[in-house]
Amino acid sequence: MITSTKQCQVAQEKLKMLEEGLNAPDKPGISEAIVQAARMQTKELIDEIQAEIEDYHKTSTMKPSEISIQTFDDLMAAPIRYRIASHLSVDKFARMVDISPRQIMRYESQTYQNSSITNLKKILECIHIKLKGEIERV
Repeated sequence: MITSTKQCQVAQEKLKMLEEGLNAPDKPGISEAIVQAARMQTKELIDEIQAEIEDYHKTSTMKPSEISIQTFDDLMAAPIRYRIASHLSVDKFARMVDISPRQIMRYESQTYQNSSITNLKKILECIHIKLKGEIERV
């Protein structure tokens, strides 16, 4: 997940390099099967990076109240999406939730999978995220 403008710029540069590589002529002496496999893998990576860039831009243009939480993964990404949608730096967000900026950066690097339940709950309460839901049997 892209969490900053700088990361988005890096992703765009990487995307440009991958697209240039995809359009480059094939090197002689490499089997067609390997060339095709490499192209497919590059296309998948391009699609993944494009989706992340689009997600970042979409999040940065939405209001915090428009953040949707439908899954557990959505819940874990909610603090990041809130920060991006609110146009808050990591430092400002960290002050708001009373957790060090370095810790917020660690949490964001793992989409809050490495946070304690206590800290995640504290952050969600600070940014006024309340959950309403139902148990659904699958």
